[in-house]
Amino acid sequence: MDTHSDLTCAVMNTFTFRLTALLAVLSVVTACDREPGEPSRVEQALEELQRLVEETRESTPEDAVEWAREDLERYGDWEYRVVTLMALEADALEQELNELGEERWEVFWVERTDQGLNLFLKRPAVSYLRAVPFSEIGRVIPGGESN
Repeated sequence: MDTHSDLTCAVMNTFTFRLTALLAVLSVVTACDREPGEPSRVEQALEELQRLVEETRESTPEDAVEWAREDLERYGDWEYRVVTLMALEADALEQELNELGEERWEVFWVERTDQGLNLFLKRPAVSYLRAVPFSEIGRVIPGGESN
């Protein structure tokens, strides 16, 4: 395993241990509100959390270079979304646009329809290496060029 995978596993294991301990305490506290033999909501949540942790472990790349390649493939890509808004007052429209903006959506086109307004939105796809200048990528990726 490489440093990226080791760090990811260590963080996940610490988080999982702490959350498991918290859920165990909550399980004891909430044991009175269920039928005998029936899993509590906390136990159900713990099972779901365990499933998610296992999925994450399976999808975490073993190789930092491969992870970086996958991340760089998303560099410059866009996500798109179309939202239809019914006739809104200016304040309500502004609030809706601000909520979309908080999720980093940017309106690039508007069409008026019988149902209201169709907003065409875009935002950059998630890329963690986006903030790193291309000239520095080789220094970030193990096995990359070092100048």
